[in-house]
Amino acid sequence: MIRKWIKDISSKSNSFALGEIATTEEWKRILAGSNRQPVLLFKHSRRCSLSDVALTRVLHLKSEIEERAKMYVVNVVNRKSLSQIIADDLGIRHESPQVLLLHRGHVQAHASHNAIDARWVRSALQALNT
Repeated sequence: MIRKWIKDISSKSNSFALGEIATTEEWKRILAGSNRQPVLLFKHSRRCSLSDVALTRVLHLKSEIEERAKMYVVNVVNRKSLSQIIADDLGIRHESPQVLLLHRGHVQAHASHNAIDARWVRSALQALNT
């Protein structure tokens, strides 16, 4: 179901590259890949209207994100254990909605709930260049 939803979002956002992380193996590959390219990870609950709002805020910055990072989504309702593995691996308490900016295998910035907005995303991405 979330794969269809991600496909719908991608088509509505002019082919924004948005991938879903569904397995621990995918997560480990993405984390390792953050050594080559930053990753913006969104932990999303489709049951939460605040999560929908936060994701919409992030997707409005698609071109800015694509210039600097790859973006992935974790469905925290369907992937509870994966979401907790990610939290444990990164040493960041799980929240939803939550955005984590990863680079070189580490969290460079993170935000949750109402703190997720355009200003935060821009600031986090720009900080990668410093």
